[in-house]
Amino acid sequence: MHRSVYCGIVLYILCCVAVSEAAAKVWLLPDYQQKQLFSHRVNTNTQNQTNKPQDLTCHTYGLMSASEVGAGMICEVKRQILHQICYGDCACPPAYNKTSDSCLAEGKIPSGPSCDGKYYTSCVCDTSEYPYTSSSCSHRLGGISCSDDNGIHYTECVDPCANLTDNTSEWGCQSYYSQCPSLCEIGMPDPCEGLVDNTSDYGCEKYYSECPTLCEVGKTCVPNNCSEYTLTSCPTNSICEECIVGCGDDVKHYRQIGCKTGYYKPSLYWCMNKPFC
Repeated sequence: MHRSVYCGIVLYILCCVAVSEAAAKVWLLPDYQQKQLFSHRVNTNTQNQTNKPQDLTCHTYGLMSASEVGAGMICEVKRQILHQICYGDCACPPAYNKTSDSCLAEGKIPSGPSCDGKYYTSCVCDTSEYPYTSSSCSHRLGGISCSDDNGIHYTECVDPCANLTDNTSEWGCQSYYSQCPSLCEIGMPDPCEGLVDNTSDYGCEKYYSECPTLCEVGKTCVPNNCSEYTLTSCPTNSICEECIVGCGDDVKHYRQIGCKTGYYKPSLYWCMNKPFC
């Protein structure tokens, strides 16, 4: 008799609590966030009403305890069992509309805070695959690109001078690579190449302006004027001057200009002993 009365009182109290809490809706996140239902919607139909109070859990009613609610989810408070609050109709806010698979389909990875560990607010480029941007590459961006809210990312940062050869010669550079103005594409040719050295036996009159080491105009021979040097040898005891015509004529020509000491010139070309006094 006392046992049945006690059970009736407990059931009456539980029914009153269930009726009053069924009409209440409490959000774990601010009310301005709307619900988006995913696979976490639970069945709120009451089950197994014959369980003892100490055996009742949130699962008894198809609900979840606070520890079972995914991070970031919005839920309704459905019931309180002893000292435990049970939640149902849980969903992620509409902003969490990205998943790992949907990001992968875009060639990206999920980013930002997650909801229930599976839903995200955005997808971003994987910087391990697209490491270069205009701010991190001082050369030419190339390869495959990927765009997100942070800009355009690329797989390659191409040095335009890579694999190019500097062809600067000892005479300088004639033209540079258009894609790499710091490297010489065509070196300056040897300025003396194709030029003829016209140095004559008598030397050089003029050198090439572009090649100062080669003679452009050789010297020509200018013969000496030996017309006044009529002697083929210098007379005995005479003092003579000699003259060589040159230009292939190496014969010496002479002219008498006086006599040696102790001699005088009584006539042309002759030097006689001076008489003793």
